[in-house]
Amino acid sequence: MGAPVKCTAEVVAMVAERVAEGMPVSHAAALLRVNKNSITNWMKRKEFGRAIAEAKARFMQRQVELIEKAGKNICKNGYMQWQASAWLLERQFPDEFALQQRQPQSNPGFVLNI
Repeated sequence: MGAPVKCTAEVVAMVAERVAEGMPVSHAAALLRVNKNSITNWMKRKEFGRAIAEAKARFMQRQVELIEKAGKNICKNGYMQWQASAWLLERQFPDEFALQQRQPQSNPGFVLNI
């Protein structure tokens, strides 16, 4: 096992680049052999946290643009494949894009007698 990877501007940029492409932070860091404990500590650093937040925003923006483009254009075969982008957004940003589960409504005032 080699020496720990340092949180340099170059490493931050490489991790952020992968995150901007849609890769989770932990996996992007793993490509550079950065362990999970280091990532947890790095996320507390203002510069790293800001770079990751901006990278996630760029990824989100690109996916929204693809979905928007799909709604306006049609491919040669007659369909745009926007579902992959929608799937990624739902999973990367569930608070903003995932379908919300509805709780069944109970109506105690209504009784059906058969």
